[in-house]
Amino acid sequence: MHSFNLVDQPWVPVRTLDGGLVTLSLRDTLLQAHRLRCLEDASPLVLAALHRFLLAVLHRALEGPSTTEQAARWFQKGFPEDRITAYLDRRRERLDLFHPTHPFFQVPGLDQVAKPQPWTILLPEEGSNNTTLLFNPSRREGYSPNPARPDEAARALLTYQVFALQGLVKVFLTSAPASHVAPAALVFVLGENLHETLCLNLVPYTDPARDVPIWERADVLTVDHMRQCPREPARGHVQGYTWPHRSVLFLPEELGGRTAVPKVLRGAGVRLEEGEAYRYDPMVAYRYDDRIGLSSLRFRPGRGFWRDFAALLPRKAQEGGVEPGVVRHARDLFRALRQRQRPPKTMVVGVFNDQAKIEFWRAEYFELPPAILSDRDVYELVKTALNEAEESGRQLNRASLALAEGLLSRGGRNPIPADKHNLVRSLPGLAYYWSDLEAHFSDFLSGLTPESDEEGAKTRWREALYRTLRRAWQHTTQAVGNDARALRAVARADRVLQPHLAELRKKVQPA
Repeated sequence: MHSFNLVDQPWVPVRTLDGGLVTLSLRDTLLQAHRLRCLEDASPLVLAALHRFLLAVLHRALEGPSTTEQAARWFQKGFPEDRITAYLDRRRERLDLFHPTHPFFQVPGLDQVAKPQPWTILLPEEGSNNTTLLFNPSRREGYSPNPARPDEAARALLTYQVFALQGLVKVFLTSAPASHVAPAALVFVLGENLHETLCLNLVPYTDPARDVPIWERADVLTVDHMRQCPREPARGHVQGYTWPHRSVLFLPEELGGRTAVPKVLRGAGVRLEEGEAYRYDPMVAYRYDDRIGLSSLRFRPGRGFWRDFAALLPRKAQEGGVEPGVVRHARDLFRALRQRQRPPKTMVVGVFNDQAKIEFWRAEYFELPPAILSDRDVYELVKTALNEAEESGRQLNRASLALAEGLLSRGGRNPIPADKHNLVRSLPGLAYYWSDLEAHFSDFLSGLTPESDEEGAKTRWREALYRTLRRAWQHTTQAVGNDARALRAVARADRVLQPHLAELRKKVQPA
């Protein structure tokens, strides 16, 4: 009989305070969190899934925090270790990856309805039927990947449930819906060590009687339940962190004297629906769209997430969106400590997908402005700065299109829009503009302290914006050459951008 208990077996990759890399059990990870720097994995998706799982375990073991003040006490004094140990001992049987009757996060009996597939079908980089043969070896005839170690299988299972994309599964449903957070950018607040990180993301837990993780539910992970194509209203964020968006069952084997997982079964899971108790995931920023209302903030191709940074900041009113609960909680926790702290960093993790195929995944790191730890509200200031950056970017794009039209209008030709856009993409100006401006935005944020002057911050930002826009336009015009046709096109396009540059200069150097 196979067994791999997450409580005692090493499977969580971590970095220690002295920089070493080790793999620990669930128990050791939680009890030694103050001696660990962070979780560590090459994939940011795995990091996101592990954080959500650890937080769910802590919420249940500690039945809290019920208030920000309780979280602040844990931040300073550590978690009650006896309660963590007691909970893990009590739930130990349900946390065994290969338990014969209730394997962790899996549906026993799935072999009745599903066919075995290589375990790599759970991996984001290989799990899509839309991925080409070049990048998805599991679709090649005769391909047989190396079996997964139990620790690999455990991490893959958690990651698959969090980032399951809509697509064909053909078991219980032809096409299964995506995880409720799969398209979203997930936000985590990072402390100086893993213990601080966990405290900063432990948002108040308001309904422990009903909001329970999947390993405490005996009614969900069965074939009979899945056959009903079930859906369930969410009862809280712990349930949201640990929800079976897919049915999964590992098929372990004894290989070389060790347990390994070469094959897996999978099917549709349970659809999690918005409920009164769980309208917003604490790790997601929401913004208002005129067409569809509130929607989760996502990564977009060719666009750095910093351009949407204002959506991460707490604000006095929720008009226009809702900030991530973890950021609001971190702000409240630091205020409850009543001592000046270095502003924490955030890690933003997400994917961009097209038709169930992941085009890219990404993790970006930002330091929150120091003013967030005070009573000062800087949301409007940051939002205004980003709006000004977007407007300057639009004006640069307009000028670049005018330049492209001048270059392509040869012999009376009227260039089509696609040709103009393609030429603009080949020019260096826009790429330079957004890349250079990101560093200035980071400086702008770090300068927003509780005592900083708002008008001075605006002026410094506009100075950086003006200089960056001018240099970006210079790079653009230099790239097209200096023959007569190019000089005429530059002269016409320059008239498009100059009024905006003049307006910016006036704001920086008023008469």
